[in-house]
This record gives sequence, C-alpha cells and structure tokens, in this order.
Amino acid sequence: MRQIILIWVAVLMALVTLSWAGHAEAATLTVNSIGDGGDSIPGDGTCDDGAGSCTLRAAIEEANALVGSDTIAFGIPGVGPHTILPGSALPAITESVTIDGYTQPGSAVNTSPTGSGTNAVLQIVVDGSGTVFDTSGLLISSAGPSRIRGLVINRFPAGGDGIEITAGSAHIIDGNFIGTNAAGTADRGIGNDAIRIHGGTGGNTIGGTTPEAVNLISGNGTGPFLDGPSNNVVQGNYIGTDATGTLPLGNDSHGVGSYAGSGNIIGGTAPGAANLIAFNFTGVSVQEGAQNSIRGNSIHSNTGKGIDLFTPSTNGGITAPTVTAAGSASGTSTCLSCTVDVYSDSGDEGEVYHGSTTTDGGTGNWSFSGVTTGPNITATVTDGSGNTSEFSVPLLCTACTSTPTPTPTPTPTPTSGPPSVGGIVDLPLGSDDSLESQQTARGPGRGVSLAIAVAVGVIGLGWAARQRTRRTN
Repeated sequence: MRQIILIWVAVLMALVTLSWAGHAEAATLTVNSIGDGGDSIPGDGTCDDGAGSCTLRAAIEEANALVGSDTIAFGIPGVGPHTILPGSALPAITESVTIDGYTQPGSAVNTSPTGSGTNAVLQIVVDGSGTVFDTSGLLISSAGPSRIRGLVINRFPAGGDGIEITAGSAHIIDGNFIGTNAAGTADRGIGNDAIRIHGGTGGNTIGGTTPEAVNLISGNGTGPFLDGPSNNVVQGNYIGTDATGTLPLGNDSHGVGSYAGSGNIIGGTAPGAANLIAFNFTGVSVQEGAQNSIRGNSIHSNTGKGIDLFTPSTNGGITAPTVTAAGSASGTSTCLSCTVDVYSDSGDEGEVYHGSTTTDGGTGNWSFSGVTTGPNITATVTDGSGNTSEFSVPLLCTACTSTPTPTPTPTPTPTSGPPSVGGIVDLPLGSDDSLESQQTARGPGRGVSLAIAVAVGVIGLGWAARQRTRRTN
C-alpha cells in the first residue's frame, strides 16, 4: 500500500513539474539603450546585449524566447526623444508581446478631444534610415495578440512597411506616430505601407475610440493597408495630416487601402470612432472584397476620390445615392431600407458628418431632417451587410446655415537642418522643416514626386499592378 501511495505522489509531482515547465510569468523587459546589439543568452529571463545594456533588438529576442505574454518597456536615460537606429531588420515578433513606448519617462498619451488633433508626447523613435530595401520596422508573426503603442516609426525604405502583420489576430496598433517626426510636424515617411496586414485571421485594431488610442499615420506610401485578412477595425486616427489635424502630410497613395478583405470597419458613428483622412491621393480605396463599412469619417482634401470602390463588384456592387435637395437634404437610392450618411464638404467628399437616415423600403427615397452646413452636400449609402458606397455627386446648398472653415495649407519656408549620417536627424520638438528637408528625410530609396500623384492614370495602373503582385506574396 505504501508503495502505491509513493507512486501516486511521484506521478503528481511529475505532473506539477510539467505544468510549471509550460508556464512562465509575464516578464517586463526594459530597454535602456539606443544601441542595436542582440541578446547574449535568449531565454534566460534577462535582456542583456553582453555589455550590460538592454536594446530593443535584445528585448524582442528575449521576449521571443520566453513563454507567455511579455512587456517591452523603456527607460533610456537622458532627455528625449531617443532615436533607435537598427542596422538591419529587427527580429520578427513570434510571441505575444506589448511594446509600450509610453513607459519612457517624459512620454504622455494624447488627451485632446476627438477632432482636435493629438497632443501625445512620444519619446521613442525607431528610425529605419540605416536599413536596406524591403526592410520593415516591426514584423508581427505571433499567433497570440501583440500590441504596439507609443512609438514613432519612420524612414524605413522602399518596399518596407512601418508595422507588418503576417500571422495571428487581435493585434492592436495604437497611440503611435508612423511616418512623421516625433513632433508630428514633418514628413519622415515609410517607403511602402505605414501598417500592412497581410496574414493571420484578421480581427486587428488600428487606433480606437479613446483619445489615447489615436495614431498619426502620415507621409507614407500608403496609410493602413488591409491586404487580405478580414474583420479589421480602423478607428479614431489622423491619416494624412500633421498632429494638429489641420496641415497636410499626406500619404502618397491611399489614406486607407483594402485589398480582398471583407468585414472591415473604417470609422463609425460611435463617439471617437471617426478617422480624419485628408491630403492623400485617395481617401479610402477598396479594390476587392465586400461588407467593408466606411462611415462617419471626416474625409476631405484628397487628390482623387474620397472613397474609391475599385471595381463595379467591390462591396457588393453598391452604388452611391443621389442627393436631389440640400438644406433639409433628401434624395434617392437603389438600395432599399439602407442607411444613408449625410455630409458637408467644400468639394465632392465628406468633411463634416451630420448623421444618418434610412431609405424607403419600396422606393429608395430618403430625407434627412438634421442641419447641414454645406457648401456642398454629399451622401453615402450602406446596406444591411455593411457594404458602403462611394460619395454621391455633390449638390450645392444655397440655404445651408454656414460654411465649414477650410483647412489651411502651409507655405513652405526653406530652412537648413542639422547634419546627419544616413539621413536627416529629427529636429527638436516644435521645429519647422522645409519642404525640401521633408522630402529628403523619408526612407532611403523613396522618391517623392507630387507630379506623379496628379497623373491619375499612371497611379491607377501602378496600383492595379501592385495588387496583382501582392497576390503572390
């Protein structure tokens, strides 16, 4: 009997040992150096580059080697912003991790109300100007959810993305500046997409509905690009503007791009859900896919369409409504019992969102009883499956109550920046940059030509070819 008891005790102890072997408490790894050395002993629970420092590279390597969801914090000594210059691609993130730039002393989350810009203070800059073609800033390939917040990510070269997601779901990208300097005032763009999601099962969030979740995504090839996976959410961001939300730092191609994915939500009518998407080539471009909802955003001053459904079958082939009367706006639609969102704009987009109404289930007629400001009234329609149309043809409103204040466009003033090696360095917070320095400070290999943006046909062909190429990636 005693032997049987001893055997059972041994079995239980073995099970407990196995359980603890597969379990690890979440670790916090604190980056205290702007260096680029790797971790000396990955998996030992200590972030150490072999010289007693914890670099971002070493922290990612150590987090990857640990079981469980870890946090990478920052505590770099001295006055920020602190610029980390990787000499090559950082390790892919293969384990669930939170990289939190707001843990760096001197950082502060945004507290400005929705639509009033972002006053976030970011102290950690990940600058890719020392990397080669096709290098992305942070690559998330973890099955478990990861979160990137409180970072400035800029100057990664042509072919590279600011943040690239290739696996997993429920990742969160919030509170970052992607493609600008640390002040959010100058173009320091990413060569390809600011954020590219092209793997995993979707369900990721870019931004959010609270002030601290706001991303500033400007100056890049494209802003967020939803390249296949579905059910992603893009809310509460400033896309194509500076940190104030008023001055242009447009993305060269699309503010938000979507290719083949379905069920994505861009904006929304809940408080804080709307994105500000302005000064890009196209505001929102959806090439393929269906049930992509684009509602409640402030979309204006883009070179091309505010919302571009690339093919006649995109988003279920839904067509824009018609506005037949302004002031107390009304119109018609071929979408019966569908939701019409009403906007004012100085052109043919939707700068000011006024509210929604529903089309008649028999005739498709609709009327909106709310106040509109003009000078032009536009509308979109969204069906019960979540497919949103392009903006309607605008209708001039002669009886509207007021005109939205136009967004000012700055006049560049040439200035000279400080010398640097491998790219122009960030100027102190609050400093102004000339147009020339904004162009040369972008990621290596990324030429800037505003003339190309005007060549609609060339851009359209390039976009289509680019998407065909992405099918094989």
